[in-house]
Amino acid sequence: MKTLTLFATLVFLILFNLSGNSQQVKSLECLDKQQSEFVAVVVEKFNDQLLKHYGEIDYKIFLIDRSSMSLPPDFFVTSGLAEFLNDNRNKPFFQDIWKNNDGAYELIHESKYFECLKSVCESETLCEVLSAMDQFREVSRGLIAGAIASELPDEQYSNKNVRIFIAINLYAELSINLFDRFKNQVNI
Repeated sequence: MKTLTLFATLVFLILFNLSGNSQQVKSLECLDKQQSEFVAVVVEKFNDQLLKHYGEIDYKIFLIDRSSMSLPPDFFVTSGLAEFLNDNRNKPFFQDIWKNNDGAYELIHESKYFECLKSVCESETLCEVLSAMDQFREVSRGLIAGAIASELPDEQYSNKNVRIFIAINLYAELSINLFDRFKNQVNI
């Protein structure tokens, strides 16, 4: 009887984990395999940094701190993500998301990544932000972070696409832009 219960529990856990993985793949299905893997690593490393800094993975607190500019540069530069991004600057999957414009990396609005996010958008707040970013290309990322923090319902912070957007557009973009500027001033 114990063996049957243990077996049933094991099958349930495996199926639960598989359904979680298929949801992640589903949220990235419009990207090619390399870009999906790149985005997944960025989100994972961002989650690690949140856990290290806040003691929990809390996207809303990050957005509030990002919008108020209360995070020091080393929060962005000393993470494993900063080095990972730096090491991948010349890869096609990186260059499809950002372009180097006079030494500053900025989002490519016509990229597969950005078009993919718009096509799988489920959150009304995120859809509005993506639309505004498309119309007003120079919108401050701090302003975007504040708008999302104040408008996004708490239950939507677990949405994979919302997390991808926050990790890529509001953390990774600043991380890669600060890396060259501050890498010699902080311990990497």
